[in-house]
Amino acid sequence: MTKFIAERNLLYSKKGRDEKHKFVIRIGTPYTVNQDMVNFPIGEGLVGCHIETSGLDEEFAHEAYGVDGLQALEIASNIDPYLKRLSKKFDLFWPNGEAYYDE
Repeated sequence: MTKFIAERNLLYSKKGRDEKHKFVIRIGTPYTVNQDMVNFPIGEGLVGCHIETSGLDEEFAHEAYGVDGLQALEIASNIDPYLKRLSKKFDLFWPNGEAYYDE
């Protein structure tokens, strides 16, 4: 079970719809990656961070990898690429209802 260390609560609506729903994106605690955990060759010291959404119609989970815990956490915490991808199908909002992206 993943222990989460950070999360962002947001709202979404399907494009062209007004009804907003809650969802959350979470980042897990950095962990040491062993070769049997991945399907690509790794060197010693690889660290991963789990990223996932909850509450969306189309949830996703992803692993971010770095040479150490700090880099893995830095990569994982850059959630904008994930949210930009979601914004192609959904309008995203802060919990107060303001648009997440001013486009």
